[in-house]
Amino acid sequence: MLESLESRVRKVISEVFAIPVEQVRKETTQHDIKNWDSTNVLHLILSLESEFGMTFDVDELTEFTSVETILSIIKRKDAGQ
Repeated sequence: MLESLESRVRKVISEVFAIPVEQVRKETTQHDIKNWDSTNVLHLILSLESEFGMTFDVDELTEFTSVETILSIIKRKDAGQ
């Protein structure tokens, strides 16, 4: 069974921020995760790039503020490839 895009993103976020995957929901934002800081966001970006085989533009990096936004960016990039 293939994992959904959302579950894959949630799993990566869970691993990067060292929180249970159950705490990561589509509605989760940077304000919900205590250690969501610039250093960990860089780790998140690298992990997502590795997981999905894509690279993110500098302009997109400032949008990494919530799970929902991250999902939108990945879907948009995937559709454009």
